[in-house]
Amino acid sequence: MRYFLLLFLFVSFNTWASATDQIKAAQVNEENLYFVHLDRFLNHPEQSSSYIDSLNLNLRDERFRKIVIDSLWDLLWKPPTKNFLTPQHIEILEKIKIDLFSLADRVRLFLLAKKFHLSIYDSYKLIADLGNSIDTGTLDRRSLYTLLNHKKFLISHGHDSVYRLLKDRYLKERLTYKAATSPFRAKTKEEFRDLFFNTPDTPAYRNGTYKNGIRLFLICRHSRFYPCIMLLKDHRNRPVYGPDGKTLWNSPSLALGQPGLNFNQRNGHTPSGVYTLDSVMPQANRPRAFGKFRRVIVNFIASSRNEKNMKSFLPPSAHEKPWWSEAVIARDLGRNLFRIHGTGSKNDDDESTFYPFVRTSGCIARREGLYDNIKYIDQRVLLDSLMINLNLEPIYKNEKRISGVLYIIEIDDQKKAVDYEDVDRLLFSN
Repeated sequence: MRYFLLLFLFVSFNTWASATDQIKAAQVNEENLYFVHLDRFLNHPEQSSSYIDSLNLNLRDERFRKIVIDSLWDLLWKPPTKNFLTPQHIEILEKIKIDLFSLADRVRLFLLAKKFHLSIYDSYKLIADLGNSIDTGTLDRRSLYTLLNHKKFLISHGHDSVYRLLKDRYLKERLTYKAATSPFRAKTKEEFRDLFFNTPDTPAYRNGTYKNGIRLFLICRHSRFYPCIMLLKDHRNRPVYGPDGKTLWNSPSLALGQPGLNFNQRNGHTPSGVYTLDSVMPQANRPRAFGKFRRVIVNFIASSRNEKNMKSFLPPSAHEKPWWSEAVIARDLGRNLFRIHGTGSKNDDDESTFYPFVRTSGCIARREGLYDNIKYIDQRVLLDSLMINLNLEPIYKNEKRISGVLYIIEIDDQKKAVDYEDVDRLLFSN
């Protein structure tokens, strides 16, 4: 009965709450639902028959349906070395009523079936429905980008007709996808300086919710196997300096996803772009995965015509740059549940390029635990720094008032961690 209660909360959280409270409530319920399903599929597959029967009767809310497929996908769509499929998992795929789901999620279920050589879904009906959506111009972006992500796979299974239909259609969306997935281009000093020093106040978005928030910058290499560095601007949009008054406040972080997965795949690395910071999770639960401090909620900027919302957070010089379109593609693909968090896991490989960080499933990782006689509590440091620079006392109850904007940008493709010398060179050197 737990997931029925969560579904009720998911679709009916308090309408009187503030915009940030509503965003947070949606995120909390979405994460809870996700882990309920993942735990059931992963740890209790023997209950799959009765569970799927219940799900098929209670898939009225589209967001709920998507979370079901998200959890199933994350369990089964693994790199080749981690593939596993039990008879119970086959039963889940066989019994779930594919026609109840959105077109994008039907494609994902179809991909899972093809991956494991299961002939359990009507491929002709799915291809016909995709073709009809393409012909009528009603194909949604999540379906389109899912098709583009898995083009080679589907063509190899004989489904190239869909891509022939797409050839001269959805040019704007395909150009956005192409820009985001094109070869990397290093950023100039001028680009980076304009982004950092001329960050707009963005008073209009969500009725000015983030106007007096902090600005957090995550500066990365193109190869996410190397740690990034954080910079910070306060609630008045002023750069934050360290104790010496000369060096910018800075802190290392990692934005590396699971092996073999890029920004446009679930569990891939954290996409470049602009996000909002919307409080923290209510509890520091699941400490092995997320550490002993509360995790910061990271959300996409809402879609708008010509990405007007996104551009409102960027200086004019960045409006036509492709780097932030990674977040656009990831958002429209339905990636979700991004957080900034520590970890209770341990990186025992001191030769890894990101030691002592632990890679995530797309979140931004902070160091935590004892390494080389140094005890790291980076998430605690970050939470306190965010509160202080929001002009809040750094105490537990004020963590929920954390609000602001996050910028993630890749500067170059050097094979080393980003350090303060890179920051100094980009922002201050001639």
